[in-house]
Amino acid sequence: MRKHSWIVALVAVAMTLVPETALASTLSTSDDGPVAFGGGHYTVTGHSSFFIFTAKANETGGATGRLIWASAPYAYDALINCLVVVGGNAFMSGYITHSNDPQVPPGSSVDFGVKDDDASPRSVDLISQVDFRFNEICTTFHEPPIYPLDRGLIEVRRGDPDITAAH
Repeated sequence: MRKHSWIVALVAVAMTLVPETALASTLSTSDDGPVAFGGGHYTVTGHSSFFIFTAKANETGGATGRLIWASAPYAYDALINCLVVVGGNAFMSGYITHSNDPQVPPGSSVDFGVKDDDASPRSVDLISQVDFRFNEICTTFHEPPIYPLDRGLIEVRRGDPDITAAH
């Protein structure tokens, strides 16, 4: 439980202290392909989840990034190696590196999608269910992002149209 509390606190602090401009500057699209980054809090049927992620495509067809996701009593840390951007949506997958959930050990795969909804000033960014699978990286993606953020920000940038990341 102590490790979970530490990760939740880290995500909460990162969300309040790391300004959007700092994330954006580390993920510049000026010389690379698509990027997606963000963090926030959302609630599904009364259950809260916190997350922060970055993903950046590269010219070799891969991606680099990280996801930290916490939903009591569990917390997960993953490396992202796949990013697919379609319009304002980004779909990512990778491998768990740390977890306090015995059902999702390190090495398990994770995938999720986000929607950067900049359509209007009152728009709300969305996230999908964060799915844990085994040995399914960047082959299929599940449901679209449907859960609105209670608080947070998601940015998706297409970058160079000739660079699309797979894995």
